[in-house]
Amino acid sequence: MGQVWTKSMHRIPIVGDAPRASALNNMSDAEKIEFARSPFVRTLHVTAGTLVTTIRWSYVHATLGTQRWRNGSAFFLDIDGRIIAVTAAHVLRLYQEGKQMSRGRIACQLGDLTFDPDARLIDVNDGIDIATFNVTTAEFAQIGKQPFAVAASDWPPPHPATTRPGRPGLTGYFAGFPEDARLWINSCAMSFGLYVAGGPIGSATERQISMPFERQFWVDTLGLGFPPAGFDPGGISGGPMMMPLETDGAWSLHLAGVISEFPPSVLGVETVIAAPAHFIAADGRINERSAPTRFAEPVA
Repeated sequence: MGQVWTKSMHRIPIVGDAPRASALNNMSDAEKIEFARSPFVRTLHVTAGTLVTTIRWSYVHATLGTQRWRNGSAFFLDIDGRIIAVTAAHVLRLYQEGKQMSRGRIACQLGDLTFDPDARLIDVNDGIDIATFNVTTAEFAQIGKQPFAVAASDWPPPHPATTRPGRPGLTGYFAGFPEDARLWINSCAMSFGLYVAGGPIGSATERQISMPFERQFWVDTLGLGFPPAGFDPGGISGGPMMMPLETDGAWSLHLAGVISEFPPSVLGVETVIAAPAHFIAADGRINERSAPTRFAEPVA
């Protein structure tokens, strides 16, 4: 079945019999490990990868004469037909530092689209760590990714409810492009390695969502192997954190937040931290006083 998305967020194509969320919560640990290798979860991983792209730039240092390539991750909102690109504020600041060091001689791309972040900027908030940009529908078609599509009346998306002891939790997914996974194909072309993973959401406050996961519990869903210990995930910042939610057997990937931090593993534990999506207004501006209006509750 092909991928389908509606204005109620990105729809996950169903492969075989779709599980109900309540059935997942009742699985044993062994059953959950087996399920993590199922066609449904593989499809979920692949779908998550269609929702993220690179924002990358290169420049030559005006004083040192050295060339530098940098990248972050980004994704798109389609709110009543208006396309908004989103990344982390610190990704924009890294681009601006490169622009200053190169005295304005810098090349930037959003996916395969030549892009000027400063000219397209809608809003940026360093404290929350989110930046938003205007993109035309024609440009978005050129990039070739999928958006989180939603009506303005349904925005912002639901926020993860706080996990309570002894109760089932919510699962989160994230996707992005680590700089350490880049590979030169030839002198003019570079390949970007996609990092997609999922796990339980650890905590969710009005200002931060965290997702810790331990290597001893990792499952290789796509059969591509694991990143080595000590792998630097820098470059994932700006990608989406998502929640797969089920309603009457239909699953959708809902945006939860914007990845802000993903420090290297410490004692085998890695934690992805995201700024909640409710800070983004329907017009793309960032409202620091925003609070969640809807919550995603775990299904018992």
